[in-house]
Order: sequence, then C-alpha cells, then structure tokens
Amino acid sequence: MWDRFIKYDLRITDYDSLTDKEKELCRFIFETERSSKDTIICSRARMIIAGYDVGERVTLDQTEHYYDFVDSSFIDDRISCLWDYENDKSYANPRYNNTLLRKVPDIKHIDDIDCYNEYWLDDEGREKIRTMGEDYYDDFFEDNYLYDKYDENGKLIETQIIPRIKEELRTLENDGCIYKIYSDNTLALSEVTDKNRTSVSIPESIYGMTVTCIKPYAFMESAVSEVVLPDSLKYIEPFAFSECKNINKINFPKSLESLGGSAFYNCVFLDDIVIDCPNLQVPSGPFSKSSAKNVTVNIKRVTDWLYTCFEECESFNIGSNVKEVGMNYVLDNWKNKPSIPENVKVISGIGYNIDIGNLTIPANIEIFGAYREASGSGGCGIDVPADIPLIKNKPTVDSNCIISGWYGTEAHTYALEYNLKFNPLDEILSGDVNNDGEIDINDAVALQKYLLKSGTAGYGSDINRDGRINVFDMILLKKYLLNKK
Repeated sequence: MWDRFIKYDLRITDYDSLTDKEKELCRFIFETERSSKDTIICSRARMIIAGYDVGERVTLDQTEHYYDFVDSSFIDDRISCLWDYENDKSYANPRYNNTLLRKVPDIKHIDDIDCYNEYWLDDEGREKIRTMGEDYYDDFFEDNYLYDKYDENGKLIETQIIPRIKEELRTLENDGCIYKIYSDNTLALSEVTDKNRTSVSIPESIYGMTVTCIKPYAFMESAVSEVVLPDSLKYIEPFAFSECKNINKINFPKSLESLGGSAFYNCVFLDDIVIDCPNLQVPSGPFSKSSAKNVTVNIKRVTDWLYTCFEECESFNIGSNVKEVGMNYVLDNWKNKPSIPENVKVISGIGYNIDIGNLTIPANIEIFGAYREASGSGGCGIDVPADIPLIKNKPTVDSNCIISGWYGTEAHTYALEYNLKFNPLDEILSGDVNNDGEIDINDAVALQKYLLKSGTAGYGSDINRDGRINVFDMILLKKYLLNKK
C-alpha cells in the first residue's frame, strides 16, 4: 500500500531521490490521512511535495481581519459565487466578495457538514486555528475562528473562540478601475467602472501598494478587447472576465498562482494564449465555453479541466515544465503514436472502464493512471460515501484495450497488472533467452530454469510477444529448435 501511495497518489517514482525532509512529508501524509477518523487532505504537505511555493505559515494577526483571509488552498467558484436559480445565472457571494487568498491550510477536512480547515502556526501542529472550509456554510465561522493548543503528546489542552474583525475594506479609484485595499497594503481590482472601454493596463502598484488580485466579475460583460496584467498579479478569481466577448489579447504573468473557475467564461474571441506560470494551479475549467486560436501551456499539471476548454483551438502545445497530462489530451494527440515530450511523466484522469481502443504509451511515462483526489462523504440526505483513493483500485481502461509499449516500462507493468493484451515495440530477438545473439539449446535450458524459478531470463524469452514469459513461450521455443534441426 505504501508503494502504491507513493507512486499513484503522490506521483513519486524515485523515492530514494527525495531529501530526508521530503521523505518525512511523504510519511506524514500517509500516516495522517490513513489514521484520521474523517476524510482529510494534507494540503500543505502535498503542495510542497508537488513543488509549489506555499509561502510562510499563517499567523494569528493575519486571521483577525475577516476580509483578509479566505479558507482555501485556492479560490474557486464554489465559495466566491452563488447561483440565482430563478434567473439561471450566478452572482457574487457577498460573504466572500472581499476575501483575498493568503495561506494554504495544513489539513482540509472534507466530510460535508464536518468540513473545515486547519492552519498550523508551527511545524509540529501544537498550535492551530480552525476555520470554515470551501464547502461549509456556518454563521459561527463567519464571525469567529477557533484557536487550539496541544501538549507535546498531541493532547488538546486549550481551545479559544476568537472573534473576527469585519470592517468594510477601503477602496481607491485609479484609471477608471476600483481597487480594494487590504491591511497588508496589497490591492485587488474589483470593478472596471467604464464597461465600454476597450483597453485596460493594470499597474504593478498604486501609491506604493502592490496589485495582486482581480476579483469576481471585475470585467464581466465589458467591451474590453485588450488587457495587460502586471507581473505582480497572483490571483484571478472566478468569473473575473466572464462574458467578455470582445477580449482577444491578454497576458498571463509568471507570478500567477490561481486561475478561478469560469474566469474567462464565454470569451469567444481569444487569439493566442501563453500560460507560462510555474506555480499556477487550475482547480476547474477557467476557459469554459471560450475559444482561442493557439494555446501554449507550461505549468506542472495540464489536467482535463484545463485542456477540454480548448478542444476547438487550432493548436495546443505543452512546455518543458509540464509533468502531468490528462487522458483527454492523450486521446486527442497521440492515441496511436508514442509522441509526447520526455518531460511528461504522468498520465492522469483515466475513467473507469472507458472504451479508448488501442493505446501506445511512450517509454518516458512513469505513471499511467494516477489516483483521483479524495472526496468527502455526502450529506443533506444524500448518502455518498467518502472516496479515499488509496484503498480503491487504480482506474483502468476498457478490458479490450491493447497496450503498446516497451518491455519493463509502465506500459508493460500496467498491461500485466490488468491482464490486457500487450504489444511490445522493442527490437529484440525473440527466443534469445540468454541475450548472446543466438537462438540455440542454451536458451531452452535458460528458459526452463527461469520457469522453475532457479534462473533469470531476458525479454527475448517472450516468444509469442504477449508481454508475459510462461510455458507457452517454452513450447514455441522447443518447436523452433526442433524445426531448426
């Protein structure tokens, strides 16, 4: 279970190459998530292992002002927007409209009504604060947060209810845009006052305060066609550019860390897009119902959430920093040919028993079928059990799929594990069991020893080329040697 957790959950294929600190984090994630009574995710540790910059830990001062702190490892439309069922449209959630992303929670509790986040004040977790989670609505956590203190044995010794300050944020106007001012002297663009203007250039700073965020609906339904984003920008929140049907030119600064759901919803006139952001996470489809001519993406994970937004584009290219792609990208781009950049190591997003036909997996793919993220149990009368990927089977393709690949790679291992037909692409002399360049009686002896578990054999032993070495290969080898004589 540990091996499967390391490889298919954490996406780590070379455990020995990790530093001692990284190994400790792996063990911490494994033991904490497995031993918890509810369904949890060790968000901070997982992000560190994945190579994201999580910044410094939260402090008590940063949680005092309600509008300075949002409880999420990223902002998405579930917490920033509400849905108007009568008019079939979304609108800004006033509770979160002023919040600004700050810190990554150490532990996310994701079991519906019991959903909340833990932010540790120290690496040992002896001092923590508890706040509302992404899917959790509770008036108590709107006005307060809980401060917990533990002894050296992990026993809770103190809990305090600490009120949150809820004063309205100050604003300033600059070049036809309204910005919210936060207590750490950062700014968030919240509204473009002139919806008819066609060009907006957002500065890095105004009066010495850095612009780091664009709030929900800031540009919604405006006539803007060109936007210049500053190098200081970190967060584009949900629906920020929704229904901007004239926008065709926009840049994405390397500093960008979060791109909210439907941020560019129904932006149908986008030209070329380049997203080269090493620390960017994309939780949901930011470009849903949009279109673009040419797309280049260079982030760690190009999930199906992102890729399927651009299915109608003329070209979709991935950069050298991409380590993981989703299955839809695979099916559309190289279903029957092993052409994918060597920097890609992981294929995720495989559905259960989906019919994908035959598939060629390049030798550089080290993980085929990463586990899906954990999900909590249902509530509100809906009986949905928690999904903990580690104790479930890895997602599989349809049983009729033929896997083509190279011996000893992930493709070969996957085919053997799920009893799929394997089509080897290696140029190996079939029957040359001992790898001496000839097929003779010595190969028969070597293969017999291997089958009796008293010797070794090369992949040349797979005479019928089905990916397996068994008695059927021995039968074929003997027939060959008899006919040779």
